[in-house]
Amino acid sequence: TGVSSVGAATFGINGSAPSLTFTPQSNSTNTFNFTDALAANSILSIDTLNRRVGIGTTTPYAKLSVWGSSTGTNQLVSFVNSASTTLFSVLENGSVGIGTTSPAALLSVHGTSYISGPSFFGGALTATSPHSVTGLTTLGNASTTQISSTGSAYFATTGGNVGIGTTSPYAKLSVVGEIVAQLFTATSTTATSTFA
Repeated sequence: TGVSSVGAATFGINGSAPSLTFTPQSNSTNTFNFTDALAANSILSIDTLNRRVGIGTTTPYAKLSVWGSSTGTNQLVSFVNSASTTLFSVLENGSVGIGTTSPAALLSVHGTSYISGPSFFGGALTATSPHSVTGLTTLGNASTTQISSTGSAYFATTGGNVGIGTTSPYAKLSVVGEIVAQLFTATSTTATSTFA
């Protein structure tokens, strides 16, 4: 047997002052709606017409819509494992954290990450620790490539040679093109050099 009710009927849990009410609706876009004790705030809404579920909203616009209470740093969605470790969280301000409950940017990843496809960074790439890049790397900016450093910089190929203007340096420093410098200093007392 079953119970069928539509319209104004309300089922309450917890006696005369229910902490949770269930109000069946006649419209199929809000077939089931769970509200709080004052029936002012929706907790869970099920739209059977569009097959959508809303948490905190009676008008879900996706298969699952979660409506927050503000635009601050409260957690909107959180995934936690059995060890009480937060794996993934979304704040009400739109920030997403992987491995953290307090992302400091739109995307904060605390831990290792792996990206197998191309990536695009439209702004500056800032690191708080040394960068380690392996494999063939191409740095391009339209028709020119610019590399700058605020501290000491060391660029080398796999063999330890550095090339400027060439992709096949044959010495510790190979420059193809004109060089302008105020001073050249040779530290070897045995090697010979030729300037032409």
